[in-house]
Amino acid sequence: MPKPIAWSFNAGSSAASVGSTGTLDVEAVTGASIAVAKGAKVELALQLEHIDKLKFVYIAADSYSGKIKIKAGAADEIGLEGPVILFGAAIGLLGPSFATLSVTNGGAEPANVEIMIGGQLS
Repeated sequence: MPKPIAWSFNAGSSAASVGSTGTLDVEAVTGASIAVAKGAKVELALQLEHIDKLKFVYIAADSYSGKIKIKAGAADEIGLEGPVILFGAAIGLLGPSFATLSVTNGGAEPANVEIMIGGQLS
C-alpha cells in the first residue's frame, strides 16, 4: 500500500523567492533522529543497498556550519551547509549505496540530525 510523503519547500530573499509543494508515493518510509556528541562519529546501518529504489531523502541538522558531515557508503564525505532534500535519481549524488550512513560532528557542541528516507520495496 502506498505511503504518501507530503513535501514543501520555500526560499526567498529581497531579490527573488521560490516555492514548491507536492506528494510522492512510496512503499516504505524510514526515519531516524540521532544525537551526535561533539567530536563523535555515528554509523547508521540503513541496509539500503539498492539506491535506485530510493525516491526521497531528507537529512537535516540543528547546525549548518559545515562541521556536521555525512558519508553514504563509500562516497566522499560532505559537510552540511543546509538541509539535504533529494528526489529520485538525484539521490545518487550522495553515493552509490545507503547500506551505511556516517554522521560526524566536528563541532564544539552536540548536534541533532534528522533523516527521512522513502523508497520502493519491489
